[in-house]
Amino acid sequence: MEVEIETKNTLERREKQLCLHEAQTSSYTVPRQVTSNL
Repeated sequence: MEVEIETKNTLERREKQLCLHEAQTSSYTVPRQVTSNL
């Protein structure tokens, strides 16, 4: 159980880091996509 929780936490952290990285690298393309969808 503890191991599962640890892996889950690390995975969530990785996802958050990836999301932050993507947001930083493509911060100028995301708004364009959103506005184009609207």
